[in-house]
Formats: sequence, C-alpha cells, structure tokens
Amino acid sequence: MVDMTTVTSIPRARLRGYNLGMGALHAIQGVIVLLLANDFTLPVVATYMTGIPGASDPSIEPLFDVSIAWGVAIFLFMSAVAHLTITLPGVFPWYLRNLESQRNYARWIEYSFSSSVMVVLIAMLVGISDIAALIAIAGVNASMILFGLLLGWLTPIFLNTTSGKIQSQAWPSLGWGAIAWAAFFFALLLIVIIMIAGGIIFGVLTLGGVSGTIIWLGILSMFALIVTFVLATAYVSKIVVGTALGKWIFNKFNPALAEHKFWPMIVGVVIVAVVVGLFKFPLLPLGFFGWLLNFAVVLFGLGALWLWGRERLSKQPAG
Repeated sequence: MVDMTTVTSIPRARLRGYNLGMGALHAIQGVIVLLLANDFTLPVVATYMTGIPGASDPSIEPLFDVSIAWGVAIFLFMSAVAHLTITLPGVFPWYLRNLESQRNYARWIEYSFSSSVMVVLIAMLVGISDIAALIAIAGVNASMILFGLLLGWLTPIFLNTTSGKIQSQAWPSLGWGAIAWAAFFFALLLIVIIMIAGGIIFGVLTLGGVSGTIIWLGILSMFALIVTFVLATAYVSKIVVGTALGKWIFNKFNPALAEHKFWPMIVGVVIVAVVVGLFKFPLLPLGFFGWLLNFAVVLFGLGALWLWGRERLSKQPAG
C-alpha cells in the first residue's frame, strides 16, 4: 500500500490504479512461487499429557504438514487482497481520508496478519513445530501490531515520548523497570494486608458491612492492578521497546523514516516478537535465554513508562 509520505507526489486519481497494479503484481508473484515450488514441507505437532504432570514424558502426535511454498504464497496473496480491497468503492474514500490525516490503518491491519504468517514460517524453519507455540507466536505478533495501531492512533505523543526515554535513558529505564516490577508485587501484598487487617478490625467491632466493603474494594483494586500490569508488560512495554528499536535501526540506514509515525513501530515490534519467540522455543537448550530476553524487554518498557509518568506528575501544577 502507498506510503503516507508519497501521497503528495502521487495524484489521488492514480492511487486506485497503483493499488490495483500492486495487487495484481503480488498475486502474480504468489502464483510464480507455487509454480516453482517443490514438495518440501515441515510438520506441525501437538503435545499431550499421558499421565500425571511430571510423572511421564508427554506424547507428541503429528497433526499435519505445512508447505513452505504455500506459506510464502499465502503471504503474497494476503498483500494482493489488501491492495485490491483498497480499490473498492466503499473502501477507497476511507483510505484517502486516512492518508490525508497521515494515517494508513489498512497497512497495519494487513501487516498484523501477513507478518504473522511470515513469523510462523520463520519459526518453523528453525525447528519450532508445536502448534501451541506457533499459535502463540502468531497471536502475540498480531496483537502487538494491532495494539500498537491503537496506541499510535490514540496517543502518538505518548508513544514517541516513551520510546525516546529508552533511546536517551536506556540504563535508567532498565533500573526503573526493575523497581516498577517489584512495586507491582509490593502493591499486591499491601492490598492483601489491608484487606485482612480491615476485615479483622471491623469484624471485631461488629461492623460487618464495612468489613465486607473493604474486602470487595481490595478485590476490585487487585483486579484493576493485575489487568493494568498485564497490559503494560504483555503489550505496551514491548511496543515501546519495539518503537525505540525501529527508530534506532532507521537512524542507521534511513534517518527520514525514523520519524515516521508507524514504520519504526511495525519493524521494531516484528523484530521483538520474532527474536523473543525464536529464543523461547529453540532446538538448542537456550530457552532460559529467551525468557531472560523477554524479561529485559519488559523491564526496559516498564522503566520508560515509569520515567514518563514521573515526568508527567512533576509537570502538573501544585494545588
């Protein structure tokens, strides 16, 4: 799909023809891949427990084989469908309005699916064959891109500021991330203590209604805290780190693209998802390194969020 920076150089009337041409080109590429393909396939397996967990080895059952050629062709056909969909009468005006607003939602939606297909193929080529792992890799990749689209749409300044914190304050981000991680568990412990102490005290004072209210407020507080922490660690922190990584890469090769609204995030998020996913499920016994790398990404992202929040609070007027 047309990059937003090229809209001014391509007349609006030619954009439909451009997308039609690119859609046809990608479709032809997919057909050529299938015509030149051989019968090389990779297996997809499922792991089942055969008894009490830990008491026996799991059973690994083959499910089906995946043709790498068909996987690559599907990736190209997805791009073709996306380009051709752009040209439809009900979609093309929406596409133009978004480009005029410096947004390209269609690209994000397509990449959330097409890049997930490519990530799964890469994972299979390095030996990952368990269906649960492959679904998880595709799901994490797609959800991070779509969540990044949401962040970029709602809070572009927030995303640029937090990713900038990692670029300018990398080690402080890591340190504050560790503090933020510990603060979450301390806050959970504090809520539990307050719930227990409040329930006991007001129960002794025969104020059962107040005691019940404190417990329910504690449960709701814990739920809100856990949901916020999960969103921050599973999505926001990785999107922030991915954006910072994408900007760093583009600054090395194409500084103009480093300031693009979406490209640094897309490239960085895909790299983070691929690298972390591959190290989590390798053939070699390096799984711990994958979890450690993922934890480091989370800490950097949490630290950037912490620094951003502290800066925002310090700028608020007193009183």
